Amino acid sequence: MKKYFFKNWCVFAVLAFPCVVCGETVNVNFGRLEAAGWNMAASCAEGAKIDPLYDADGVPTGMSFEIISKFGNINSSGPTATTTILDLPAEVSQESFWGNNGSVGQIEIAGLDAERKYTLYFYGGRMECSDNRYTTFVVEGNNQKADSINTSRNLTDVSVFTDMEPTADGKMTVWVRASSNNDNGTKYYHLGAMRIVTQEGLPSGISGKSENRLRVYPNPVKDMLHIEGMPYDAVAVFDVTGRVVMTGGGSSVLDLSGIPCGYYWIRISSETAETEIYKIVKR
Repeated sequence: MKKYFFKNWCVFAVLAFPCVVCGETVNVNFGRLEAAGWNMAASCAEGAKIDPLYDADGVPTGMSFEIISKFGNINSSGPTATTTILDLPAEVSQESFWGNNGSVGQIEIAGLDAERKYTLYFYGGRMECSDNRYTTFVVEGNNQKADSINTSRNLTDVSVFTDMEPTADGKMTVWVRASSNNDNGTKYYHLGAMRIVTQEGLPSGISGKSENRLRVYPNPVKDMLHIEGMPYDAVAVFDVTGRVVMTGGGSSVLDLSGIPCGYYWIRISSETAETEIYKIVKR
């Protein structure tokens, strides 16, 4: 499986995130056409992987993806224009993995935070057909949900799974198969796109409040992070799993050059004020 390395790596913004925020958005394109902001799964064979998965801005997330049970092949007869909630590029919507004849495709997502919840989206589309290729998606972690859409001539429909909980070891499994009301003669089903969105909240072990009393910039940051607005005594940097990767004192500049690119939470503590949490992106 080919990894798609994002070209828009340099994104310039100056933002400060409060303690309750949406996490990364990860897009997976099941096809061989590159699209900006999308990880490209170019092989449907068993054992094909993307590790790590990148978010929509090109930041490595720590998540990974592996095909456990193979799909049949890749179809290129999907629509080139859709109106789904996923805002799919033509390169994503027009190709898809397919299976048939009673087969079940299986995908494992790993590297998730077991203390957080996720929303998953699935799309599939196949034009130039008159049958109804209903496709069922089943997502299982600590909980399980299922949904179906008709992937024939599909320009609008997406299966959405909210409040999905990973297993204790940070994994979810996805099964894709033909639905019982699929009336295609050989039960073709399609998977063209997947989106994984981390729902609001902090990783376990991090607590605090944000009153926006501080200015934390630049964000995204490459090396030096500036903290201004009020005196503070200590700072701790957490990765997406809640692990402390760095600590510091009350300096107004924090040197992050020694930690890998990715998402982090900064906990800023003071004896005279409430602890504050900010989310940053290290590039």
